[in-house]
Amino acid sequence: MRLGTAAMNIRGYESGDEQSIVQLWNSALRNDPINMPVFERKILLEPNFDPRGCILAFESATLVGYAQCMVRRYPNYHDGLEQGKGWITVFMAGTPAVGDAVLRSAGDYFAAKGANQLWFSGFTPNYFWPGIDASSYPHLHKMLLDAGYVDASEALAMDAPLWPEFRLPPDIDEIERRLEKEGIVVRSPETADLVSLLDFLRTNFSADWYRHCLDQLSAGASKSQFTIAVRGREVLGYAQFWDGDGYDWWGPGEHFGPFGVKESQRGKGLGSVILKRTLENMRKSGSHHAFFLWTDRRAARLYERFGFRVSRRFTVMRKEVAG
Repeated sequence: MRLGTAAMNIRGYESGDEQSIVQLWNSALRNDPINMPVFERKILLEPNFDPRGCILAFESATLVGYAQCMVRRYPNYHDGLEQGKGWITVFMAGTPAVGDAVLRSAGDYFAAKGANQLWFSGFTPNYFWPGIDASSYPHLHKMLLDAGYVDASEALAMDAPLWPEFRLPPDIDEIERRLEKEGIVVRSPETADLVSLLDFLRTNFSADWYRHCLDQLSAGASKSQFTIAVRGREVLGYAQFWDGDGYDWWGPGEHFGPFGVKESQRGKGLGSVILKRTLENMRKSGSHHAFFLWTDRRAARLYERFGFRVSRRFTVMRKEVAG
């Protein structure tokens, strides 16, 4: 394959490529820099990583394009292997010709794996963004569109200040008192709640939520990083917070979520009280800020009552391939 007068070589990952990938990443995705420890943990040490799915495009000896393709090799807890699905979690290319070549090679990889529903880029647990930030990287968005991907949904990232002041909705104490009269208590979990909490997540939410909770607890995270709503020992809702993407990601930090309420219990203010308690615990742990990467417009209205504002918009993209 050729681009102009320079030969383009496309191949999978080989030991020694790491520095070139991180350098290209930080040059091409300037709003999303990465360091080597995060690359190691979220790419190379991801159990489903396949060197052949790491699509690298070189002109001479210079790396000019990269797509990280993921197909599950191991079951994702109760979501299983999610057969037929493939994910591009990272994509970068400086020119349309490079982008086309990289995405064609990605398509060949997915076809060989039997994946015909392709996504950019919500592979869990080790994703970087919900989708493409089209305002930051319009050229990459266009390359994906030209390759047959379509805009599937919008994901909103939101941020809120927690320091020095933190203002709560005026009706939150009244909501909490009403819930307590119904026998619903919002608190951090105790040892006796752990099995019920994991059953709640397994029954009501995706395997990604279950895994985040299980991994964080198994790593020794403080129970104050979790908030649950219970009636007796029945868990009705849940939230947690954690750190960034480094090796100590499970420690206390500014990353809020996951956060959810059992469907039959929604609409009574339970989520508001869980959110209040979690943000208060974040403040007590020293956090000056709270953020998350992924919600929709409907849920954003709840967060706005607590001072969250949209900080970034992502487009989740999908491509259906005939079997």
